[in-house]
Amino acid sequence: MKRCPPGSPNPDEAEEQTGFEGGRADFLDTLDDAFYVADEASPMCDLLARWIVSWPDLRVVEDEVCDEAILQLAMANPRRESRLLHRSVAELVGQMISKRHVGVGLACANAAPPEVKLSIGMVRMLDVDGEKQLVFQLLTNANEPRLCVATESHAAVYECGAPETPSIARPGENILAAGAPRVGRRLGQVDGQLVAKLIELAEEYHAPVAVDLLLRKVGLDPMKAVVSANSVAQREEGPVVKWVVMAGGHAFLFQSYPERGVLLRGDNEESLAEADRNELEEYFDLTVAAGE
Repeated sequence: MKRCPPGSPNPDEAEEQTGFEGGRADFLDTLDDAFYVADEASPMCDLLARWIVSWPDLRVVEDEVCDEAILQLAMANPRRESRLLHRSVAELVGQMISKRHVGVGLACANAAPPEVKLSIGMVRMLDVDGEKQLVFQLLTNANEPRLCVATESHAAVYECGAPETPSIARPGENILAAGAPRVGRRLGQVDGQLVAKLIELAEEYHAPVAVDLLLRKVGLDPMKAVVSANSVAQREEGPVVKWVVMAGGHAFLFQSYPERGVLLRGDNEESLAEADRNELEEYFDLTVAAGE
């Protein structure tokens, strides 16, 4: 086997040789040619197959039971539960700490009538009030197409109008603008300072781990839960953050307090599960350890 020398007299030049825009050293072509000659003489795939067959722990299974065998292996992983826990909380963090998700959720709650953010989709550069901005497709419980923006100063939700341009770009036109929806009437808006405050409280109150824990307490899988910020209210015990939680085909209201978290049934606000500050901090430490 040919080997490159351990040191390079021109490390900066070598680093620029990406094989694409940075150029490519002639010696790499020499190695490629040697590889293809060796592969033709003795195909690498055949050698790899012979090597894999020699593994002492190899177990051959039929195609019809292959999926079940893979599942059994995954279930046997001693770190499976901790990794699933870490992934579940990470999904909730993405919805409850992100400026975009929190801001759009609050803007939806400020619409008349209020809506609930379900998911944020693809982005386009569209005209909003005479300015070009990044505009995201939005799905809410209204079952109507929506658009949204989230900036440092504010977040807003809009009606989604019919495209002003044909779906196929004309010669010389921006292909990303072809068939783009039109930003319609503004339905709801929220100030960026309130968004930042809510995120600060969500982190302080361990809101994402609280949702994960409370959903598990009522027997629901939090992995695919959808969470939408709703409001912040000042109470005697401190600021209380309200979130709408969709999980297992049901809607819940989650109230995050300085010293506890409570999961309520969405229709009549009946308390279903609760966790105090100490329990939330212990669960938070558990999820951190699960990701290590």
